[in-house]
Amino acid sequence: MAAHKDPVFETWWPLPRSMELVRAPIERVAEFLSSELKRIVPSETCDSEWRSFENLDAVFRSVEVMTNFPTVFLALPTKSEWTPVWSNSFLCDGYDSLSHNLSRLHGVDTIHWSSSDTDGPMQTGTSFAFRRGGEEGRRARLVHVSRNDDVWTFDQSGDALPGEPVAGYSNRIKRKRLNERILMEFFATLGAAPWLESFYDLPGSKCFRLWRPSFPSTISTRATSHVVTGPKQ
Repeated sequence: MAAHKDPVFETWWPLPRSMELVRAPIERVAEFLSSELKRIVPSETCDSEWRSFENLDAVFRSVEVMTNFPTVFLALPTKSEWTPVWSNSFLCDGYDSLSHNLSRLHGVDTIHWSSSDTDGPMQTGTSFAFRRGGEEGRRARLVHVSRNDDVWTFDQSGDALPGEPVAGYSNRIKRKRLNERILMEFFATLGAAPWLESFYDLPGSKCFRLWRPSFPSTISTRATSHVVTGPKQ
């Protein structure tokens, strides 16, 4: 297994290929998530709970259904200033609008990121969007490497962040400018390691789980077992 990714994430791949990182304690993030869901779906009654999990395997196992638009949100406790938020989109592409609104409306730094060195369900690619709290939710820094069939593209905007691997962005081979390993090494300089179990405070602290128990039929569903592919050979 790769040094930047513990086996549990490979087992549940591609579910953890994208998350939101929120620079705030989990208690505050729980308040923000509840506020956002009420704002997005004011006519629905949403449920929430603080729940203990033995490990990350139990966290992913607790979500049996994936949807095309997130209906379950899990804020995960860590031993750092960052709180990861995972949602159950079967596209496994996170929820960039959530990061936007957390920064815009609640004044916290966020990173929306997605990374996979293999295809599925989206094509291979790595990207991150950093937003500072109190700056209207705009992307202060965006870096994006992606493949569209046989064509690789690289884009960046905003000022580079401290510790960012900018020297590698001049690599002639675009797919090597940013990938899983490089992104996780960069996150480590920020004090985050979302693909390492040691980063999480489990089972020491509870997770916050927020969900829509009665979402409309227009939202498509898939069994989680049909989305998970597991380790790539």
